[in-house]
Amino acid sequence: LVVQPRPDLGLAEERAVELDLHRGHCGAARAIAGTEVTADIALRGDYDTWKRIVRGELDPVGAVTMGKLKLVR
Repeated sequence: LVVQPRPDLGLAEERAVELDLHRGHCGAARAIAGTEVTADIALRGDYDTWKRIVRGELDPVGAVTMGKLKLVR
């Protein structure tokens, strides 16, 4: 899960949360720099989109289909 920079909020560089997922369970999560992402595929979006998803105001699948989140390698 990658968040694009937002300097006006103090987020000068891309940040990410890397999840260790296996069979529907999250074994671990860690906050990392966007340049440290090792996942084969990541979801990348802006701060406002991620905030709406966390608040339950936007469905993540809907965000992908609307182009608000991008699947990237």
